[in-house]
This record gives sequence, C-alpha cells and structure tokens, in this order.
Amino acid sequence: MKKNNKINDNHSIPSAEQKDLTKTDDVSIKTTETKKSKKSKKRKPLIIVLDIAIVVLFALGIYFLAKPYYVAYKQDQKMEDLRNLVRTDEPKSTEGEDTSSTLPGIWVDSGANAVAGEKIERFTVDGDGYERSIVDANSYDLPDQVYLELLGLLQIDSINLDLPLLVGAKVVPLRYGAGWYEASSPIGERGRATILGHASSYNRRFFTNLPKLEVGDKIRIVQDNRTLHYDIYKIDYIPADELGYYLTDSDVDSEIMLVSCYPRPTWEQRILVYAKLVDTESKN
Repeated sequence: MKKNNKINDNHSIPSAEQKDLTKTDDVSIKTTETKKSKKSKKRKPLIIVLDIAIVVLFALGIYFLAKPYYVAYKQDQKMEDLRNLVRTDEPKSTEGEDTSSTLPGIWVDSGANAVAGEKIERFTVDGDGYERSIVDANSYDLPDQVYLELLGLLQIDSINLDLPLLVGAKVVPLRYGAGWYEASSPIGERGRATILGHASSYNRRFFTNLPKLEVGDKIRIVQDNRTLHYDIYKIDYIPADELGYYLTDSDVDSEIMLVSCYPRPTWEQRILVYAKLVDTESKN
C-alpha cells in the first residue's frame, strides 16, 4: 500500500512569500485601525460641541416658548392683588357725598413682566391735527418702582373680561390691566373717558377679545363705593395713525371708549368700542 505523498490543499503550509504577505496584511490592518482611532479621537470633541449646541438650542427654544406664559402667570398674580383691593362689601359714601373712587394701589418693579413687542404711542398736537410717534419700551426711562393707582374693575360678561382699571395708559399699568388715558374725561363724568388695553398674539388676555363684542353688550366699572353701568352703542375700526383724533371728546354725555390694537399680527388698526353711561349704582 503506497503512502499518499500529496499534501492536502486544505492544510497546505504557507511559503515564505505567503508568510511575508500575511505580515504585511497584519501591519496594514493595524495602520488602518490606528488611523481610524486617530480620526475618532479628532471627531469626538466636535461631536461633544455639537451635542452641547443642540441642547442649548433646545433649551432656548423651550425658554422662548414658555416665557410669555410665565410672564402672563406673574401678571395674573399682580392683577389678583389689585382685584382684592376693590372693597365691594364696604360702602364708602352716603347720599350727598362724593361718589368717586378712593381705592389704594400697589407698587411694582418697572422692569418686571414686560409684554412682548411692547411699544409706546405718543400723540402730540401738530397744527390742526395730531402727530403720532412710536417709542420702543426698552428705551423708555422708567423709575425702578411704579405705583399702580387703582380706579376699579372693568368687567364685560359677554367676553369674560374682568380687568383692573388703572390710572394712566402707560407702559407699566398696561401690563396689569386697562389704563385710563389721563388727558381724557374722568370716569363717570361728562365727556368721553378713554381706556386702553393690550391685545395679545399668543392668548386671549386683556383686550384681545374686543372684536367679539356687539352693539348692545354691557360694560361695568366696579369701584369701592359705586358701580357704573354702560351700554355699547358703536364699534369702529380706524388706521392706527388716526387714533389721536379720537382720544378726547368733552362735548358728549358721560361715556367711555375702549381702545386696542387690531388685527394680529400686523396691528395696523385700532378697534374703538363706544359705550354710554346708563346707570350709576351707589353702595350705601
């Protein structure tokens, strides 16, 4: 029986050249892995930076989305404090005495709870008409603390409105309620008392829902010793730069005019809601 001198191909012994090639392949693999490792090390700081940037952008996005609602929450807290100052259960006058409001107010930080896009409109006499100018509220010089003088509560049941009515249609008072324009007639007296309020882009607060009002709807101004009842008799829309012509009118019977911006988001017009005084209810 002859021995099989053939070497099985499956178990062949590599030649010297094959050995050298194997070593070369090993070196090549190690070199490639080293390069990959170096690239990985170079990329790692970049990936960390990108991750941080994504987290920061996400946090900023959440902040800017949540900020208006947080500001609204803080405003609501102050408005509730103001509502609580209206002493409806403590009559202040008797027959023949002055029935004007003598409500207290509160101090607030002038830099707190600013409204997004807050601006100041000024109207100055210019010959036969008015000149309108707009000032960014951030550039307006305000004292550190501002006193909010309370006139009462402005209530409109048909649009679920219950706002503090404050003296001055200015930057800070309008953050916490409706503001009586001081150059107009006094509330409850002969002439037109002009009351301004913000309209909001992101919710239905302040005077945002004025366009839902209809002629015949009722308005109340609740003070500490009386309640003034008004009937809406006219609703109008005018260009924003014409508002100066409507702010005051002393030649009418006792009435109020509510004013706000319209429509969102351009706010190119002003809505004017006229209401006449029909009854004064004293709290004796």
